[in-house]
Amino acid sequence: MAISDEEVVQQLESVPQVEPPDMRGAVIGKLRAPHPARGRRHLLVSLAWAAAVVIVVSVAYIERNSLPWEHTEATMAPLPFDHWKVVTRIGVPQEGRLTVRRNGDQFAIQPYAFNGEPISVAWDQKKLDMSDVLSDTSGPEVVILHKKSGASGWAVIQLNIGGHEVLKTAISID
Repeated sequence: MAISDEEVVQQLESVPQVEPPDMRGAVIGKLRAPHPARGRRHLLVSLAWAAAVVIVVSVAYIERNSLPWEHTEATMAPLPFDHWKVVTRIGVPQEGRLTVRRNGDQFAIQPYAFNGEPISVAWDQKKLDMSDVLSDTSGPEVVILHKKSGASGWAVIQLNIGGHEVLKTAISID
């Protein structure tokens, strides 16, 4: 036989209430009374934590300042363009070739003419800007381009040798 909610409520309300004992004074008295063992224990735990923090900070500081030079050198010197990832290498027999390398938003354009004629490079100036020309390399000058802000898609690179277009290629700048 099931009991309804109303019957349960009636049974609970019929139980007489009991006044709780007055323990407030005893609890407050215990809280105010000094406990010497707890104070010393708290002090020792605090000192142990402080010593641990000092040790960890010291070790971190020593490790940070003791890095070998070869680890920090790599972050200060830029990666040479000839170590950049090759995006494309294209050529025309007996005329010339073009190698495009990439590092982030920068592109290194390396043209080469087999017959020694003058070389020029053209690019999509809506998407790429010239940032540098490296002439101390072995061979022709290397043009460093960087992607313009907001540019995306494909950009065309053109190699001209002796005043005429030899080849054209498209590279992804995304």
